[in-house]
Amino acid sequence: MKQAIPGDGFKNWDYTGLAQHFYKKYQFDGAKEQQNKLEKLVDRIVEIIETEFAAGTLDTLGVWPWCTLRSGKQWPLSKWIQINTIAPFKRAQQLIKKMIKTTQ
Repeated sequence: MKQAIPGDGFKNWDYTGLAQHFYKKYQFDGAKEQQNKLEKLVDRIVEIIETEFAAGTLDTLGVWPWCTLRSGKQWPLSKWIQINTIAPFKRAQQLIKKMIKTTQ
């Protein structure tokens, strides 16, 4: 599955724009629907991790094409997953909370 990095319609890491895009895209989804989407995504990430771990490539540079940055620097999948699941969530959470406060 080809992913647009950092996100569909974004060429740069505009964290505020990404957070706003995410909030607008999912704001009308019910909690159950959001939970289902999250569970499917987590299941897919775990499936990828288990497959790459079993193959011994979880920490190998450049196994997946999107693990190569525009600069040509390659990351192992393990680092890519950490950087793109944990760090942006914390940042997006802060930005969304700030955005909600300013709209109230």
